[in-house]
Order: sequence, then structure tokens, then C-alpha cells
Amino acid sequence: MVSASLDSKAWNKAVLAVSATDNHEVAKYHLVDATNAIDAQANPADGKVTLTGLKASTEYNVVVTAIDAAGNESANSKTVSFPTEVY
Repeated sequence: MVSASLDSKAWNKAVLAVSATDNHEVAKYHLVDATNAIDAQANPADGKVTLTGLKASTEYNVVVTAIDAAGNESANSKTVSFPTEVY
């Protein structure tokens, strides 16, 4: 199970707090927002993942999955919705 929430945001980036429970250690997180063409993987750093290169004044709807060392991918987190700041 994966949980994700918005930690902070600016006009061009957002930081998501992420956590997962699994019987294997999480190797990376997969973040997707199909509307805004985001499909990224990131290594967890102190439970936070940063999305950069975002557009100002844009609504994002990101779902997160966790991938363990064996390559198993979890179900989606709840959608994390947020607008970026005005530039």
C-alpha cells in the first residue's frame, strides 16, 4: 500500500511525501499524471519525491506506486491533486 500527499509546491515544482508498506524494501516510486504527460520514477530520499519542470498555474493530479527490489509494483495511491503557483 502506498500513501502520498503534497508536502510543498512552487510555480515549477512540487514535493510529495511518500511512504509504502511492503514485504520487500521499496526501491523506487513511480509517479504518473496522464493529463500533464508526467511518467517519472524516483528513488526515495527521506520519504520525499520532487517533481521538477512543472508548468505555472497548472492543475496536477498525480498517482504514485511503489516498486520493490524484485520489480513488483504496488496498486496506485490516492490521487494527489494540486495547482502550481502563479509565476
